[in-house]
Amino acid sequence: MPPVQQQESESSTVLDDEADEKALFQLSWVDVLSRLFSNVQPVQEPEVSPYPVVNIKYSSAFDLTMGYYRALRHTMTSLHAPKALSMDVTTSLSAIGGRAACAKWMLLLSFALRHCIAHYTIWKDRRDFILCPAIFQWATQEQIPSIDFNQSPTFLGSQTSLEGPAKLSESERQAMQQKYQDLVRQWLPRREDLAAPKHRESKIVDHWFSLWQAVRWELQTIDCFSRLYHKNFQVWHHRRELLSYVLKTMETDDGKFSSVMATTADFEDYLLEEHGMTFAEIDERVVCEAVLCHKDAKNYHIWLHRSWFISAFSFLLQLPEDWDKWRTFLSMFPEIHCHDVIINANAEDFAVDPIWREINCRRLPLPSCPLADEVTFTSHMIQEDHLNNSAWCHRLLIIKKHLIETLLQQHHAQLRCDQRRQVDAAKLRDVISAVCRLEVDFGLQWAVVEPTNECAFVYARSVVELHQAVMLRLLLLDRALQDSSDSPACVDFLLLSDLLPPLASVCTQHCLSEDLSCMGNTQRSHLRAYEETNHNSSRTSRPFRYSINDLVYRIRKLSWSEYLGTFALLIFQKEILCTHVAPRVQELRQAFEQASLEHVAPPPSQDSAVDDKEVGPVRAAMYANTSQFMIDNLWQVVAAQYHSAFHFLEQTWLLYGDSSFRASVAQMRQPEVYVAHGVTSDMRTPSSAKAKDIAAAKAAADALSLTNDNISSKDTNLTAAVDFFTTVEAEALYLAKRLLIEDSIRSKYWKHEAWTVLYRQY
Repeated sequence: MPPVQQQESESSTVLDDEADEKALFQLSWVDVLSRLFSNVQPVQEPEVSPYPVVNIKYSSAFDLTMGYYRALRHTMTSLHAPKALSMDVTTSLSAIGGRAACAKWMLLLSFALRHCIAHYTIWKDRRDFILCPAIFQWATQEQIPSIDFNQSPTFLGSQTSLEGPAKLSESERQAMQQKYQDLVRQWLPRREDLAAPKHRESKIVDHWFSLWQAVRWELQTIDCFSRLYHKNFQVWHHRRELLSYVLKTMETDDGKFSSVMATTADFEDYLLEEHGMTFAEIDERVVCEAVLCHKDAKNYHIWLHRSWFISAFSFLLQLPEDWDKWRTFLSMFPEIHCHDVIINANAEDFAVDPIWREINCRRLPLPSCPLADEVTFTSHMIQEDHLNNSAWCHRLLIIKKHLIETLLQQHHAQLRCDQRRQVDAAKLRDVISAVCRLEVDFGLQWAVVEPTNECAFVYARSVVELHQAVMLRLLLLDRALQDSSDSPACVDFLLLSDLLPPLASVCTQHCLSEDLSCMGNTQRSHLRAYEETNHNSSRTSRPFRYSINDLVYRIRKLSWSEYLGTFALLIFQKEILCTHVAPRVQELRQAFEQASLEHVAPPPSQDSAVDDKEVGPVRAAMYANTSQFMIDNLWQVVAAQYHSAFHFLEQTWLLYGDSSFRASVAQMRQPEVYVAHGVTSDMRTPSSAKAKDIAAAKAAADALSLTNDNISSKDTNLTAAVDFFTTVEAEALYLAKRLLIEDSIRSKYWKHEAWTVLYRQY
């Protein structure tokens, strides 16, 4: 953010805080509240025990406000009960003092929230009250009674009430009257605030009352709570429940929901025409950014609320509808313009960006669309604080759920129409591979900037694992489409089922340890018959158990080169970690060790300023940007390499490896070999062709298959698969043992990991 804009933003934030504090300060005027409810007897808090250990000494204001709330709650909440709504509302209101009781109750709920903001029941009562048009229509400024401050107040319940003067002076009376007017204007709506423009003059509540307008007023009214008490999850839950309810009413409104929610313009037109308001008035991203960008960038509740909001209003995450935009986007990056180029990438295709942190980290990795705007927002938040794990998680959710899964669902719809299967599949593979490659670059560039930042490593690894899962499914989809006897349920599973949990976890969960490669034609025909029988069932409720079994069978029928090709991005990431990030870590470690030898002064405390003369410029720069814990955390690059290797081992052992594969691995290298000789450098180097990239491994496997026509494709790939697996296994074991020493805090964890790899207990 430019300095001028940052100063303007900070000044506006100060002004907003002052306005919010002023609005909430009005809810401390309990002297006005006591005049409004002078005829109500406060109810004391019920004691749980006749002999309490200690009595809580509440303030007199809190005691009085909650006393009024306890006294009136049962009566007021019964008004919007289903049984009460079936009766005449006017009759019910007359029994409690008329329509003015609704306005007074609304004010009392505001006072109660100010004194106990975490009180779930108060928030629930307020929400139910607002979402009941038959009652809330009377909670307006026009219905609130006037108060004669010339009369002496009648205080009931002297033990909990505030003692006021017998009579006010003229200036005091005017001040109290002004307080009352300000309170009503701030915390009660006007009738026109709740009215739809078409039927504003109608006397029938179903016509003039707009639920969207009521929700809009409430969201804007409680903005002060949201900004000042942003760590209170009840505030965000209240906002979410209001919008969820009003969205559900739209779903049953003559089937207009899908058409209205198609685009931002359509929804804007609907709100303007039917309810006389704009989407900007209920855009929760504004209040979220007010807190995230200026107060608490890592607030979990706000990130969760923002994630829900953009998902509920799906037009905020729209992708480009025209594939030409994707084609233009791919042409901007010649190095990743197609899937084949990406899977053959190596470390030379990655270059450390010297101005990444200052400028290029905001580079838009997508064509212009609403979803790209949300990704750009995460880029800004990560640039402001690259240790903000909430921003990293939000970005991953967008890429996975709202981009890749949406593309797969769109492709599924095109397959159902049977239009250009192969062309669409090729474009889909290119787009997903390009997006994942750019996102991996995004994470690795930040890893180079700050090698102690675990967020960057985890994000890059997560995108790599996501890419592998998608590429594997698309590969199996091509095979399924080529087989005319395949059932539609298989296509549904590959394109519509959730990409998480990982396939290896799915296999473990469903106890698929049996050797499915021995499955005969009869068993496979039963699987297809079962899938056909259940094809018409609901997609969300269909149990994909047999599809998962069939999926494992299909994976084990792939050639080794095809299966290994799905891990292309993982191997690319591993090379970058070794050639770019690891040297950067070594450079920082040597610089810090040299600075420590030259300046042996103890590290500064967290609260004290860093003195360059005492600790040296290198250490001073490190302490200014990080902490002692993170300086001791330079082994993150080693952990990232291990987790990538373990992911490959787990996936291959549980999915691709059948009984013959596992027997060959055990025959080639027994665990006792590692115990007796340790992990040597020869073990960590593949013995077959010493292949450094996927292309070499694929060519070797294809050449081998041509010279062994009488041998099954599985047998021709077995040697290469076992060799590569044992190489990665040795590398993972070496890294785990290294981390056992470098990451001494988690030594127990790394000991367990080393044991798992050593005895192949995946």
